[in-house]
Amino acid sequence: MMKISFLQIKDPVDVDYHAPLSFGYLKSYLDAFHSGQLSLCMETRLEEALQSEPDVLGISCYSQDFLDAIAACRKAKEAGVPWVVLGGMHITAYPEMLPDSADVGVIGEGEETFSELLKHISSGTGRTGELSRIQGIVFREDNGRIQITPARSVLYDLDRLPVPDRKFIQQEPGQIPHLFTSRGCPYRCSFCSSAHLSPHFRLHGASRIREEIRLIRAEFPETRSLFIWDNLFIANRRRLAELFQLLREEPFFQDLSLAVAVRAELVDEELCLLLKQLHVTHAGLGMESGTDKILKMLKAPNSSVARNQAALDQLHRHGIQSICSFIVGHFDETESDVLATYNFLLENYGQGKISGHDMNILTPLPKTPLWDWARKHGYVTEDNFAWNRLRYAAVRSNNLNGDIRQWAEGRARNQSIYLNGHHIPLERMYEIISLCEGKIDSRDFSLVDSAGMARG
Repeated sequence: MMKISFLQIKDPVDVDYHAPLSFGYLKSYLDAFHSGQLSLCMETRLEEALQSEPDVLGISCYSQDFLDAIAACRKAKEAGVPWVVLGGMHITAYPEMLPDSADVGVIGEGEETFSELLKHISSGTGRTGELSRIQGIVFREDNGRIQITPARSVLYDLDRLPVPDRKFIQQEPGQIPHLFTSRGCPYRCSFCSSAHLSPHFRLHGASRIREEIRLIRAEFPETRSLFIWDNLFIANRRRLAELFQLLREEPFFQDLSLAVAVRAELVDEELCLLLKQLHVTHAGLGMESGTDKILKMLKAPNSSVARNQAALDQLHRHGIQSICSFIVGHFDETESDVLATYNFLLENYGQGKISGHDMNILTPLPKTPLWDWARKHGYVTEDNFAWNRLRYAAVRSNNLNGDIRQWAEGRARNQSIYLNGHHIPLERMYEIISLCEGKIDSRDFSLVDSAGMARG
């Protein structure tokens, strides 16, 4: 029986809201197509993953953790792991960066590709052999040359995938289960890599979503809340209405609440009524900025502060709490723009229209329009780049308990990317963030002026 270990590489400072569901998808898919042939485990530390002496070690990472992933691949090969397979967002963006210590890289969604790769490995046809016939991978030929195989066809029917195995991913006590009801995103925000690396937006059907929620309740009967972690859960209103009709028949529905992601431009009376029917209590929104100028550059030409405010107003009227994300540090942003963003946040906190938020320093991610701009202007490069410089973007979504000083020190150690030093010196940006975040923590929602002083 082939032994497979999975490992997600991450910075210890990164917060663990959820266990990595991608490995749950892989586990269910492999169980369906390799029944009884594999022994699978998922670990949180490399040392633990190596203890089982796996035949295959599957490592996943984002770009900001790529250097740590390279080190893990190297240690795994030194420990004698026969096959080290690298997957995730970074190798999908840059398959040509496959490290020498990784045998294969999986490009894009991994269920079908990884399954085919394991069939190749179990066949014993050699290190390279028939690898070139597997779509969606990168590997080195015997002469050391990188070979990238043709892209795998898009899986448009997501309902073909088995429900992910949540017990396999070691859901921690107290963690709220989450699910994905779609893949990709129909929008193309300049800073977000999701749609650029997964350009085909696809949806699970309402019946499949009900099936998955049923299983979650059966496996975790204490569950009363669920996070739907899609980029845009609300994209198809017909699906929302159908899902409500199905869920209302379930005995557990009356005591189940949902948290979902919405987009301000799509929020209206009809949507809010649908969300209330579905027992949505929390909506996540990317507000991003308090000025139209910056919003339009970050998101879309039709984005506006007025539309953001209207969305908050409507959600508030329907008793849905809004959790909002914001971005500062755009290369065209002035100090007055930053203060406008914080004043938007403070005012809506004061009116009870925002119940939680995170602030982010704008950080370029590979294969996005923002990355292209940053590369053109010399902030980033794709050759010998210190990828950890993309860490510490979020002020609050980390394990530092909101300590701005520790966060800023972490950014300094990493030399984290900052694109706006020509308009706002970094120390001044930290000063503004520290002042305004401190006001929010103390529930002082008075607005701030250009001198950073409170005003009425």
